[in-house]
Order: sequence, then C-alpha cells, then structure tokens
Amino acid sequence: PLVVPFYHTGMHRILPQFPANPKKQALPPKTGNKIRVRVGEPIDVSDLIEKHRGGREEARKELGVTDGWTTTEADEALYAEVTERVEAALVALAKQVDQDAEWQTHPSVLP
Repeated sequence: PLVVPFYHTGMHRILPQFPANPKKQALPPKTGNKIRVRVGEPIDVSDLIEKHRGGREEARKELGVTDGWTTTEADEALYAEVTERVEAALVALAKQVDQDAEWQTHPSVLP
C-alpha cells in the first residue's frame, strides 16, 4: 500500500476559525483566496505491514479476535510506525512553505 502525503495552506482564509468562539464558522466560505497544496512522493508502507503481519495474526488469535475492527497492541505498533513515516514526509513538505506569503490573513476574513 501507498500513502500519498499532502500539505495545504490557505484554508484558514476560506473557512476561518474564530478563537473567541470555536463553534462559529464563516459561512458561506470566503471566496477569492488562494489555497496551495503540496503533494509529496508516495510512501510505500508494505514493508511495515509485512513486518507486523505475524505479530498481528498471533495477537488476534491470542485475544480471540475474529472481527476486522478490534485493535490489538500489534496493530497499534504498526500504526505508530506508519504514522512516523508519514509525519516525516509532512514535516518535509511543511518546510517548503513560505510563512510570510502563505499564512497571512486575508482582510476578507477579519472580524
């Protein structure tokens, strides 16, 4: 399986959140703003799945788990490794962001 990481900026101008009232949302969405999306290289996680396959099957058997939804410690270990790999890719994409140009608040969303 492949995971395709992406990092976007600009949504804070289209659907701003208001810290003073977190339930308040700008509707309709603010138009005329720019969103930038960076897509990283696909991340192959098949090696991690294969690495954890035996432990997962053993853990499920020990616990008597037969459904596909119950999470075991072996599953959580796999999820943690996949998360670390994806997080590293997201951090690399985030470093490409021009903070001054991409994180400025557009006047249309100011209260």
